[in-house]
Amino acid sequence: MTTTTNAFHPIPLPTGIVFVDNWQPVNPQPYRVVMGADPSIDRRDVKVRTSAIQFADGRIDDAHIEPQAIHVDDCDWPLTAAQARELAAVLIAAADQVDAMSEPTGTVDA
Repeated sequence: MTTTTNAFHPIPLPTGIVFVDNWQPVNPQPYRVVMGADPSIDRRDVKVRTSAIQFADGRIDDAHIEPQAIHVDDCDWPLTAAQARELAAVLIAAADQVDAMSEPTGTVDA
C-alpha cells in the first residue's frame, strides 16, 4: 500500500491513477487533481491521458470544478493506419479508465 503524508486522512486513489497533485485548500472541500498514465502512440508525439478532481472525502468531482476528462496532446504529423488503430485502442482504454475513476483502489495517498 502506498502512503504519503499531508494534512488530510488517507484517501483511496481512483483506479489507474499514476500522478497525484498537491491538495488545494479550498473551502468548503479541499481537492486535488489526479491523472492516469499517458501512453504514446508508436513513433508519434500523440499522448492520451485522463484526469479528475478528487475531494478530500474521496469523492470524484461530478463536474462542479471540472469533469473527469480525456486529454489528447496531438502532433503535427499524419498517422499510419496502424498508428490510428493504436490511438483508437488507447482512447477506448482511457474512456474505460474515466468510467472507473469513481471506484477507489487499495492504493492510499495520505
